[in-house]
Amino acid sequence: MSKEDTPLEKLLAKSAQEEKEFRAIIPTAGFIGSYMKYTDYQESPSSYHFWVALSVLSSILQRRAWVSKGVYNVFPNMFMILVAPSGRCRKSRALNLGTELVQDFDFMNIIADKTTPESMLEALMTGTKNLTRVEDQNQGVIDLNVDSTGFIKAGELSVFLNKQTYTSGMVNLLTDLYDCPKKFKYLTRNKKPIELNNVAVTFVGASTPDWLATSLPEAAFEGGFMSRIIFVVKHYKDRSIALPMDPPRGMFEDLQKQLMQIRKLFRGRIELSQAARKWYVNWYHKLENTPMEDESLSGFLERKPDTVLKVALLLTSSSNPEKKLIQEGDMIQAEKIVSWTQSRMFNAFKNVDMTHLGRLGQKVLDILEQKGEVSRREIMRKLGSKINGTKDLQEIEQILEESGRMEVVHGIANKGGRPSTVYKRLS
Repeated sequence: MSKEDTPLEKLLAKSAQEEKEFRAIIPTAGFIGSYMKYTDYQESPSSYHFWVALSVLSSILQRRAWVSKGVYNVFPNMFMILVAPSGRCRKSRALNLGTELVQDFDFMNIIADKTTPESMLEALMTGTKNLTRVEDQNQGVIDLNVDSTGFIKAGELSVFLNKQTYTSGMVNLLTDLYDCPKKFKYLTRNKKPIELNNVAVTFVGASTPDWLATSLPEAAFEGGFMSRIIFVVKHYKDRSIALPMDPPRGMFEDLQKQLMQIRKLFRGRIELSQAARKWYVNWYHKLENTPMEDESLSGFLERKPDTVLKVALLLTSSSNPEKKLIQEGDMIQAEKIVSWTQSRMFNAFKNVDMTHLGRLGQKVLDILEQKGEVSRREIMRKLGSKINGTKDLQEIEQILEESGRMEVVHGIANKGGRPSTVYKRLS
């Protein structure tokens, strides 16, 4: 990196290095390895594509494979949200690449743009049809069973979880469905009963950090909904491709074949090898003694053991679907991936519960992070509609100066010769 690199160029280089490190801890073979090669021709970050790949695997396995924890089963369903500033990291494209792979499978029930609990549940109730043969005294009779499975795609989380859907119980409903209940009953406002059987829901979405900071209801944390979600947070792309190329011919169809093979082979109770079981028990006890600095995020730590199991199960399905045995290496790799992602996903919540001035101060720091220094006039131009007069701005300056994160320099001449106040980033 040259001395002339701008702050933004440094951030882009840092993001590229970060994604390179992530590629080093994820599989290079099996379905996931193939999918990562398939997406190398597109701009979205590698971490986005990896978690979309896991969600695709989750959507085709549904309730067909699980790990037993005695009183309950851990199914591989995923709740995953891509987080980045608007238009910066190609969130929607990453989601679409995965959805396109499975949308034509006859066992898939893709649910999009359902913004009320009733409409979503009705879509789940249609579910996916599984043919099973029921023997009676005379002959085998084909019986049509409907599993309440669905692949929910919320390309704009701000639409899917707006204030209206939140107050109408959407968050509580998704929280209940996450655990894949065998039976689920719901009574609509019109007293219409909805009954679901063999529930398995995969949920993928996209959001901006600003929306999470300013519009996410605090109670979303309290009910455990947020701790069930993997937030994949990126602020910058790791690659820039002006004219993305088509992937090599046949890759799309080959990925579909791999998915069908995994669905066929990887089913039933999935066991842990003796070494994997020993590793998991030791790691679990160490995790229990790990303090969480921010209590509002403690739910993520509490759910991490099951999250790691889900990811290990999906890694195994990708690489060794016929063996149905989670190895120690799968467990170790799953823990590394989850830890890498969570260490960055907490950044998505750094502005949550902030005051109005706190959020504006963070926006000033975000601008400084890209530019190194910026004039007060430019800040007013960018944030003017959000700032309530010069008093707000003076308070923000004081807060950031006293915290040692920004220097305020007065009287610097600008291009027009007029004195200007400039903000300089310190840390």
